[in-house]
Amino acid sequence: MPSVFDEELTSAKELSTTLRQITPSDGQFVEAFEIARVSKAQLARYLLRSLEMAAKEEAEPWYMPTADQSVVNSEHVLPQKPAGNWPGFDGEEM
Repeated sequence: MPSVFDEELTSAKELSTTLRQITPSDGQFVEAFEIARVSKAQLARYLLRSLEMAAKEEAEPWYMPTADQSVVNSEHVLPQKPAGNWPGFDGEEM
């Protein structure tokens, strides 16, 4: 793929055309995001907070004011380790 760094792309139009080939459509992005999994709680908190702040039209939705988990946290609707006492849910649902 041509690169700006290697000076193979020299105009905004060339860059736009190149990026269009690798950038998903809105529908493709939404579809992939709906099934995305995040393995680190810290990253999940960051993403969820950023989305919430963007929905509230905050000026800098990506800014995380504190790493304090008691201030910015993600609740679990189901237990992370159900110990077999949640028979109505399989591992994928949890």
